[in-house]
Amino acid sequence: MAFEGLGKQRASKSIKWISEEDIRRLLTWDSLLKEVRECLMAVTRGPQHPEGAVQPLRAKIPVYEDGVMLVMPGFVKGQGALATKILTHYPNNASKNISTHHAMILLMNASTGVPAAVLDGEVITEMRTAAASAVATLELVQRKGKDLDADKSPSPPGLIGVKNNGT
Repeated sequence: MAFEGLGKQRASKSIKWISEEDIRRLLTWDSLLKEVRECLMAVTRGPQHPEGAVQPLRAKIPVYEDGVMLVMPGFVKGQGALATKILTHYPNNASKNISTHHAMILLMNASTGVPAAVLDGEVITEMRTAAASAVATLELVQRKGKDLDADKSPSPPGLIGVKNNGT
């Protein structure tokens, strides 16, 4: 039988759940900015680099007339981080007093593929969007500042991440 012996390879029976409250308590802006910068650098290095990252284009699945599900996998080699975020966006939920975005993140052991944790992804999505904008803005300002005369001050670009998207 094709499934014989699969029981020995099953995921842990105790996959951790990390709630929105846990994330708000544990995730700091300082640590997030540092990690987002490192991840952006890993993506820049590319999938072939030992400290690189694999981040394929997200899959977009239309759901009925007004919904969409986005699936975003990624692997950061240097950190051994293997994860997939699943996000849904239903704009019409606003008229029903329901959040328009919902997200969950599945973390897996990069060496074995065994699921390790499921995280509420809404706060992480909001904070990561803002952090990515901040990191990119700081990098642009620092680079622009190096190219300017000493008597001129750099002006930062105007993209700021807010909530679930950059506006």
